Amino acid sequence: MKKTIVGIILIVIFITIPMACDNATSSTSFDTTTQNPTTEPDYPVSGRLDVSPITDKEMEIHFTIDIERIWDGTWHYVEATSDTLADSKAWIKVLWAGIDGPYSEARQYTEIPLEDIVVSGDTSWEGNALETRTIELCSTIRLPKDGKWDFKGQFAGDNWIRPVSLTQRLAVADGIVVPNYPQDLLDSPLAYLELYGHGLTGKVTTNEQYPVSVELDMTHPPLAGEEVTVTCLVRSPYYDIDDFKVRTYFKKRNEDNEIVNVSATEIVVSTEVGWDVDAYGDTIWKDWETDIAKDETIKLTHIIEFPEPGEWEIRVYGSCILPEEKYYTITDAIKLTIMEDKAYYGWKDRN
Repeated sequence: MKKTIVGIILIVIFITIPMACDNATSSTSFDTTTQNPTTEPDYPVSGRLDVSPITDKEMEIHFTIDIERIWDGTWHYVEATSDTLADSKAWIKVLWAGIDGPYSEARQYTEIPLEDIVVSGDTSWEGNALETRTIELCSTIRLPKDGKWDFKGQFAGDNWIRPVSLTQRLAVADGIVVPNYPQDLLDSPLAYLELYGHGLTGKVTTNEQYPVSVELDMTHPPLAGEEVTVTCLVRSPYYDIDDFKVRTYFKKRNEDNEIVNVSATEIVVSTEVGWDVDAYGDTIWKDWETDIAKDETIKLTHIIEFPEPGEWEIRVYGSCILPEEKYYTITDAIKLTIMEDKAYYGWKDRN
């Protein structure tokens, strides 16, 4: 049954995206004109980006830029006059966010070097767009792995503050290709990929308001009973910190939509932190305490194993006293859903 579903989805994509590099007039069901204002009729530069799956891992990309007219004065969108078109460039970018590997890869998009994925064709152009009023780039690329993929076609003249940019988004997993937009995903076998904002959460950063960070990572979403490594990175780019404390909690959402704490003794296989006994004689997981030098990154590692399927969360809370004697707290979390035969990042929205 699974193979039949995959075949149907790929056939639908092929029918709705009939495009070849030698067919500049072909169209696509992925409508870029609704995704970027630079394709509105009153703009002097318009474009189109088509991404056509050949297989679930091989894509044909067709990017076209048309100089509709030479504009008078400064075009506000790029803050430049039309003579800057004499030194123009067009290019393709490909970004990827993981879905079934480390949590750190799923948090943000990473630009993939084109030399690693281009099979054939052109992915960039430079020249005088005052003379070459239509620029076309066509290439075939091979995706190395499953994930959420963003394909960007961009064009800019000399010293433009921003390029004209068009984006197509695809989710690729389990031999299936689906447009990476909420309703498309929710109506497909890849609906579970909409439960977490792959690529959009972002890496944990610091600033003057949040000068110390804690960041969780996990090697992959595990099945129940499968050991997995969890790490916590602590960074302090601004200060030397004494006695930074990290508390780690394991939580589970039950059928009544309640989130309950689960004892670390049921989950932690091995840890650098160690164990203790509370006043009631129960075994407890120690808090982690460490000093952090300015610009230092400290890593804490655990091996854990979730005992059963369900919706699980790992959450860490960091706290310390900053040099100006201000109490400071910071948190990070990983949510994941574990089924009998599949695990993935995120929880279903039950509201």
